[in-house]
Amino acid sequence: MKLSTCLIIVVALLILAGNVFADSYITFQTTRFYSANRNYFVEVNGNKRATLYRNSRNLLRVWTRTLPELPRELLVTNDGTGVAMVDFYYGNNHDPNASVVVILGDAGKEIAHHPLKAVADLSRTTATTSMAHWYGEARLSQDGHSLIIETLVAKYDRSKCGNISSPDEADKMWEFCMASVPHEHLLFEMATGRLVSRENVATR
Repeated sequence: MKLSTCLIIVVALLILAGNVFADSYITFQTTRFYSANRNYFVEVNGNKRATLYRNSRNLLRVWTRTLPELPRELLVTNDGTGVAMVDFYYGNNHDPNASVVVILGDAGKEIAHHPLKAVADLSRTTATTSMAHWYGEARLSQDGHSLIIETLVAKYDRSKCGNISSPDEADKMWEFCMASVPHEHLLFEMATGRLVSRENVATR
């Protein structure tokens, strides 16, 4: 077997292995998501049951509800009046209609949700079998009034594939040569759940 053929097979196996590991998740364990000041937390179990507690000497249960999906991230405001769920623990399946941003208000009532196609540029987003990797960071503003998400897009990284010598080789290595880079900053209003602004990072 030619050396070049062996190298192509090895690279293909490495990419396949990377995708397998990228889509492998441990079983969801009951998790507590705390507010920044730790006065409140939401406890989520594997049945998608979420409970908001006031974190005091004697825990005070504020509300309980079932979430639409297990969360990848759950952000709680310092006063416990707002909760933001960002993406899914087991992957969004690259589904443009998947509600990947969900805002909850008083009593855990859903006040807004935003599908993947509304927050991400799916034509430029890297993806594995179960996940479109559309964002890099999600956080609440210091005053808790806003949810801020930094979205990502894929960009060709010459440093990874600078030695490619032919178009045929480039096609085989294309996925390996891509890197995720910041794209937009999205700002959601926690009180209403509205997407109030989106700023292109390149123009900041």
